[in-house]
Amino acid sequence: MPDWHLKDRLNHVYLAEIVSMVDSDTDNLHKLGWQVEFDWSIYCQSNNDYNAYKLLSIHSSYIQGAIAYRDNDDHVYVDLLESAPQNRYRFKDRIFVNVTDVLLGQACLYSQSIGYDGFVSFVPKNELIRYYQQRFNAKFIGNSQGMYLDDIDARRIIELYYY
Repeated sequence: MPDWHLKDRLNHVYLAEIVSMVDSDTDNLHKLGWQVEFDWSIYCQSNNDYNAYKLLSIHSSYIQGAIAYRDNDDHVYVDLLESAPQNRYRFKDRIFVNVTDVLLGQACLYSQSIGYDGFVSFVPKNELIRYYQQRFNAKFIGNSQGMYLDDIDARRIIELYYY
């Protein structure tokens, strides 16, 4: 069975898993340096349309990143994606360098599984637009700030980190 793979800054590869996030997972995120403006607990409620997942390195319960997405009729919409503070791309000594890649790959894989060919959309923070363009080949949706990954980009991300 295929697995997700995390890479550290020295290019060592670690098995990883993406599992459902539950409300108790969110209790200490802000104390650990996660974004205060993101309320992960609302995505863990059973009465919404979102799927919330956490990324774990095998043999560790420490959350390396998280993603919340939903079915949006003809593609998957990512509402929230966050790397743990020690994995953010601006952090020079980050532990894992591909957390965002793996989380987006999960959304693309889900998109493929429900017949959307891997298409995923999201609205990045302004300061991350160039990052998504350069790293993932994300494209703008019309004249909006919304961006998307097409089937080709989705396949590339999945093939890089899911084997």
